[in-house]
Amino acid sequence: MKNIIKNMIERAIWYKDNLNFIDESYDLLRFARDLIYKMALTINCPSDWQNIGTELAIEYKNNSWVYEELELWNYEEV
Repeated sequence: MKNIIKNMIERAIWYKDNLNFIDESYDLLRFARDLIYKMALTINCPSDWQNIGTELAIEYKNNSWVYEELELWNYEEV
């Protein structure tokens, strides 16, 4: 699941940077954000799926656009 979401993120970045498809980029990130959120809240979801947001928060911390659009601050460990 993490690979699918990462592919969506990377495709969104590519669309934005190379093709200037801004709307499509935002749509992909919105879908990814929704998936991450639903998995984090679902009790019977596999634990590695529930933690995808935390892993992505670390991985994309230096990419402010992705970090903000996915609202990854919600998954940072305190």
